[in-house]
Amino acid sequence: MTPSESLQTTISGDIWWGGFTADLAITNTSYQDLDGWSISFISLHKLDPNAWGVAVESESLNNGLTRYTLTGADWGSRIP
Repeated sequence: MTPSESLQTTISGDIWWGGFTADLAITNTSYQDLDGWSISFISLHKLDPNAWGVAVESESLNNGLTRYTLTGADWGSRIP
């Protein structure tokens, strides 16, 4: 699948002592349902591999950063 301009991504969250909670919202602005989606990003934070609605893959970049790829799973696999 090629990158799309029909997707909008917003990130928010809360920092608290010992960690943080992040919310990633993906909005599909097209007229076609999105099945089999994924998104990749680089972060210095460690993500819980048990995130809701996605499968999490991680790749250490050996500089303190990690490339994460999130793929829709279960109820999160389709974005209407």
